[in-house]
Amino acid sequence: MSDYENEYVIPSEFVTQGELKTLTAGELEGLGIGVVGYIREIETDEGVQYELRGADGIQLATAETVDAAMFAAEHLEIEPVTVH
Repeated sequence: MSDYENEYVIPSEFVTQGELKTLTAGELEGLGIGVVGYIREIETDEGVQYELRGADGIQLATAETVDAAMFAAEHLEIEPVTVH
């Protein structure tokens, strides 16, 4: 897991549903960092590629295929989630 500058990082597995209601904005912002991420399609000079980004939006990897981005997520121990 990477080191993050956000002082409010809280591992999501330690937060109950009731506790979510009492989190500060800073604590909520840190929830999921280093644990979850998302994959998005981007247009580059080389064509379509896929970025793996952390819960905080930081780019973690770029890949040529969705499968390769999923492999990067697995390698980095990031759980990819769907963002709508």
